[in-house]
Amino acid sequence: MTELVKTEDLSKHFGGVKALEAVEMTIRESEILGVIGPNGAGKSTLFNVITGFYQPTRGKVFYNGVEVTGHRVDSVVDKGLARTFQNIRLFDQMTVLNNVLVGMHLQIHPGIMETLFRDPGKGQKEIEARDKCMSLLKYFGLEKDATLVSGNLPYGKKRKLEIARALASDPKILLLDEPSAGMNPNETAELMQLIDGINRKGYTVVVIEHNMKLIMGISHRIVVLNFGKKIAEGDPAAIQADASVIEAYLGKEED
Repeated sequence: MTELVKTEDLSKHFGGVKALEAVEMTIRESEILGVIGPNGAGKSTLFNVITGFYQPTRGKVFYNGVEVTGHRVDSVVDKGLARTFQNIRLFDQMTVLNNVLVGMHLQIHPGIMETLFRDPGKGQKEIEARDKCMSLLKYFGLEKDATLVSGNLPYGKKRKLEIARALASDPKILLLDEPSAGMNPNETAELMQLIDGINRKGYTVVVIEHNMKLIMGISHRIVVLNFGKKIAEGDPAAIQADASVIEAYLGKEED
């Protein structure tokens, strides 16, 4: 299986705190990779370094064999990585449809965005862009909400919209940071089906999650972090049986 992303000795320190320390991992084409670990394990920091939001203290990030360490966020997105965040980051005053259109900004010819918002029906490219965005909204069950202001959506739909916006950039890799946070069991079950469907459409997906039912149910492979270090890697069955993972989550029994 082709390696799309590889990290070498990846480290990020905040003063004396080693949020990441010598993490080496790969993201492989067409897989769903789960990233788990206790609170403060370094999971979101890992996403932030890979996507250019943070500069690493040490180490390297490669994409398709080319080093991208320290590249700007927009450059990383342009190479095919898109992400969501732990805390939802929508344009609350924009409509649902326009939020997704913004996600297409790197796929649209310069100047088209202004036209989209000034005169929605003008031009074939604008029509094609809107059609693509409406198809995404339909996949997520949001097509009837297209004209609503996104800030007025219920929480579960906001989570879906953020994923739809990330997909609008047509990424090769979709990174989801705790996508089920705040969702009820029914919404989480629906999200699992959506992520599996996204993967089946050909997208590589990386998921940070605390919901073990979700992560064990959809992941092909799982990486476990604890105190900034990778402590385990393997398929769900191997991770569930790994003594170091059990210790990280449950604590070491005293003799």
